This record gives sequence, structure tokens and C-alpha cells, in this order.
Amino acid sequence: MENIIQNFDEKYQVKSEIEHVLDKSGMWIGSTNNNVIEYPLFVPSKNKIVLLKNIGKNDGLLKLIDEVLSNAVDEHRRKESLFKITEIKVIANNNGHITIIDNGGIPVQIHKGTGLLIPELIFGHLRTSSNYDDSKEREVVGTNGLGAKLTNIFSKRFSVQTCDTKNSVNIEWKNNMRESNKDLDTYPQTGFLIKKEDSKDLNNHGTKIEFELDLDRFDLEDLGVSTIRILQRRCIDAAAANPGLTIKFESDIAEGKLDSTWMFNNFQEYVNLFLETKHFDNLLEYKNKKDDIVLIPENIGFNIAFVNGGLCCEGTHIKKLEKQLTTSILEYCLKNDMELITEKDILQRITMFVNTTVINPTYDSQTKERLTNKIDKYILNFSKEFLDSLKDSDLMQSLKDFYEIKYAETKRKELKQLNKLISTTKTKKLISSASKDPSMNELFLFEGNSASNGFRKHRNLFQSAYLLRGKIKNTFNLNRNQIVENVELREVIAACGLLFGEPAKNVKNFKFNKLIIASDMDFDGSHICGLLIAFFGKHFPELFKALKIYRALSPIIIATKKGQDKKYYYSIEDFDKEANTLKGYEIIYTKGLGGLDNEDYRQMLRNQKLILFSIDDISDIEAISVWFDKATTLRKELILEDSGEISE
Repeated sequence: MENIIQNFDEKYQVKSEIEHVLDKSGMWIGSTNNNVIEYPLFVPSKNKIVLLKNIGKNDGLLKLIDEVLSNAVDEHRRKESLFKITEIKVIANNNGHITIIDNGGIPVQIHKGTGLLIPELIFGHLRTSSNYDDSKEREVVGTNGLGAKLTNIFSKRFSVQTCDTKNSVNIEWKNNMRESNKDLDTYPQTGFLIKKEDSKDLNNHGTKIEFELDLDRFDLEDLGVSTIRILQRRCIDAAAANPGLTIKFESDIAEGKLDSTWMFNNFQEYVNLFLETKHFDNLLEYKNKKDDIVLIPENIGFNIAFVNGGLCCEGTHIKKLEKQLTTSILEYCLKNDMELITEKDILQRITMFVNTTVINPTYDSQTKERLTNKIDKYILNFSKEFLDSLKDSDLMQSLKDFYEIKYAETKRKELKQLNKLISTTKTKKLISSASKDPSMNELFLFEGNSASNGFRKHRNLFQSAYLLRGKIKNTFNLNRNQIVENVELREVIAACGLLFGEPAKNVKNFKFNKLIIASDMDFDGSHICGLLIAFFGKHFPELFKALKIYRALSPIIIATKKGQDKKYYYSIEDFDKEANTLKGYEIIYTKGLGGLDNEDYRQMLRNQKLILFSIDDISDIEAISVWFDKATTLRKELILEDSGEISE
């Protein structure tokens, strides 16, 4: 029993917070493994950021330096900061000694709740932060009150020197934050203030943080060239995400070739560092007060994103942007016979650079590489104008080229099967003409069966008819498979001798000189006419260009008088002009084609009044799209304007 109890004593241990952080480092700072990867770094000789191979990267180590740099950047962004930071200097030595200086400053005051100086509280005690109040809107990176304290714990020595114009202090910790100069006899217990004039490197106000990383804990003898170059990239990134902030970088390697000063007037200047000159004219930029997004219609191997000034290339912000882009592009592809394009196809042809602000950000870990916020519906939204512009972009051309290469054979096989089905379709409701001469033949499309008797009696040898059941489907957003599944539409296509994807053959082999839409002259009839125009305009626009599509006008008012010829009126306006001359005439308001008698049918078929439809340019197709596409903003505006709800 004693052995069991002793084993329990060994099994259950108590660790101090510092011991826990050091022993379970992955929980606090992420991986401490040294990996070799591809990573984009600044190449001075090219003045470009280039994707390089065989770059050594230790995420945990870099995170520790990031935490201190992020503190300074946060103070630049924070609206209520004591001093607006405009300059930051980073010095990285290969032996692991890092210095970060800014022109801000931390209040050198006693914190009433703890009796500690505020700089000591911030850097020497875990879970202390100015970011805990979630009722306030934060536009910074810091969240959990760990940050730079973790850097202190993983350092052999860590010091902060700061001045707030009135007081200055220099606090130093050693042995992984276990000891500080407050414990030494040379500093009085009441505090360790130093004279402002003895505050080196700080002109009236500012902060200087120095630390010597405990490289043994990362199995490293020195930082190495790769790590120092990544730190330079971090400085470039921080300046880019905060236009107007100047960041200087110095190191003791490469004979000073990496020493540089970074300040960007706008986000696109940073993006240009990644691109070749050929990309400059192809950029698509969307910008508002909180978002600056640049799209490149090419995959350069990675996306870059900043949230509140910190590098964060994955998460809900990226997903929301990608969803908007792919949804808009897929809708366009569906309407333009590219329905096999997938989200993956699109995202593989886009590079995104994003600089955004998210209120009170949350992340999946202390490393802050993945944003987890549920993004508010009112932020990170592309405008409709921007999304519409994609259809004329190089991205869309790239997708079209890709579609032709990857899906051309699949589409050819599919088209062949559809056209075979069409060519073998029997048109059961077609009233055929006696003539086989396509240069003379006419095809009338009637709504309903009521017109069939009059047509059969009074048509000539060249006239055929197809009897629709009424309104056809709105086909504007249907793909070809869906259209062929509709028996009526398939029969109309077959009756005309049309095939999908064969515009030249369709014009040559079209079985009629005229296709005449003969719907009632009321609102329903006009709607049916519009649906047919949308159908042929979307899927067979060559018929309009060949001047094959017409609408038959039937009289809406007929004036009859014994011994006199009938008078036919095709609009209320025409009738009103002669109404005073029609004394003794019987006025008949027709309810549609079914209300015409034999003589009236003969008049309509033999003395035709037709409207010819033509498509002059792409704007005509766009006009059809406004009325027959899924809900469009312009259609809503036109309806409201017509109703009088919108006025000049």
C-alpha cells in the first residue's frame, strides 16, 4: 500500500505557471519544431518578395518576437493610446538578442489594484491586459493577456525601459522571468524609478524592449539567417497593414544588406512587392473604410491576409470573401454554358491580399493564425459593382480557357447526346405545312389549343403551328439538360431543326423563314412572348441576328357594321383616334386569339402585322437579362420607377 501511495505522489504533480509554460510550450506558443519549408521573403537584389525554398522556420520562436512587435503595432492602432506610435525599430542579432524600440510610451504609474508599476504588471505577470473588456470595441491583435509575458518566460533576460514624459523606468527580468531587478538590493522596495534624463534612446517618451531568447529550448545555437529574414518580412508586413507607420529593421548578418526602412502609403504598394510587372494591369482592388482587398487572377502560391494589423491568412474572414467570389462567378458560369466550373477551379486561379479590421477578434489558438469570429453580415462585403466587374476580368478569361481545355471533351459528348435526343424527338403537337421550302415556311407558336381550328381553316400552304399549353418556363437560368427535360421546349427546338452549340448550322438549317410568336395581346400574352424571347435570346441568339423571330399582332378591338368592311385596331391609342367616326358600328373587344372568328383569323394570317425582333449588340442580351434573370437590382428599380415610387 505504501508503494501505491508513493506512486500517487509521483504521478500527480504541481507546477508553477512558469514551469507549465516552459514544459508545455506547444499549448502556449504553438510548435517549437524547426521545419524546412517554402516561404516568401524579401530579396534585396530584386527589391521583391519571392517564394524561396529550404527556409528554416520555427513558429513558436517567431511567435515570441511577434508578440512584442504586435504590442507596439497595437498601440499605433489603438484610438485611446497614451502616445500615437509612428515609428518602430527592430534590431535582430544572430545570438538571439532582440531589441524593439518605439516612440510611444507606457504610463509609469502605480496600479492601484496590485500596487505594481504598470510596466511591471504588463510584462512580468501572466493574464494582465488592457483587452479584457469585451463590451468595448477592439481593433487590435491582443486578446488574452499572455503575449509578451510568454516572450519574457522564454528569455534568459528581458528588460523594458519606458518613459511617459514625466517618469521613466527600467525593469529587468532574468532566468525565464523568475527574477527581476526589483528583488535586488540596488533597487529600493518602493520602486525602481530612474531619472528621465538617464533614459537612453528614448526622446521624452517611448519604449525600448530588449530580450535574449533562450535558444536551447528550441534546439538552436543561433537564430539563423532564415529566422532573421522572416523577422524582416514580419516588419514589412506590419508596416504594410498599417499605412503611415514606419518600421526600421537592422541585423548583424549579411553585411547589413537586410537593413531597411519600411513605410507604405497604401496597401497596393505592399502587394506590388510580390508581383511581376505583368500583373500590375490585372489587379482588381476593392476598398472601403475597414477593408482593402486586392485580387490577382493568377495563383502565385499563397494568400496574404492581415486582421487588425496582424498576419492571419486563414479563417472566417477568408471563407466569407471566397464564398462571395465563387457564388458570383458560378452564377455567371451557369448562365454562360460553363456549368462544370467548380469552386475549387475558381479558387485555384485567384490570389487574395486582404487587410481588414475585425472588432474584438477571436482565434483558434495563441498563435493567432486562424480567425474564428462569426463575421457580421454588414462587414467584409464586396459591392455588387465589384462582383459584376469580374465577368470582364482576366480571371473570367482564365476560367474560360481552362474550361475549353479541361471540359471541352466532356461538353462535346454531352452536347452530342442532347442533340441526338432533340433530333429524334417527335413533335406531336406540330401542325405541319404542306411546303418543304424553308425560305417560304412560317412557324406560328400559339398559346393553347383554342387557336388551332381557326388556324387550320385559314392558313396557307407555307404555314405551320405549334400549340403551347400556356406559359412556358422561364429558361434564362436553366442549363441545357433542364431545357431538354421539358417536352414542349424540346419539341419546339426539334420542330425548328435547331441544335445546341451550333449557331452557324442553326441559321443554315432553320426550317422556317419566320418564327412568329402568336400570343394574346394582353398582359399574359406579352409575358409568354417575353419568355419565348428570353428562351431564344439566351440559347439561340443567332436566330435574332438572322432576323427570324417575329411577334404577330392580333386586333384587340374590332368595329363591325353591316355592309362595311371590318375595322381592326391593334392598340387603344389607334382606336381612340377614330372612335368619333364609328357611329353605327358594333365595337367588339377581343379577349384573345380564341375570340377571333374565321374572317378575323384569315385577316391575321394573310394580312400579317408583325414586329421583328433583332439583337444589335451585347446590350440587348443584357436587357433581356434584367427582366428574366433571377432578381436583379435594376429590375426592381425599373418597376419602382414605373409605379411612381421613384421620381426625379
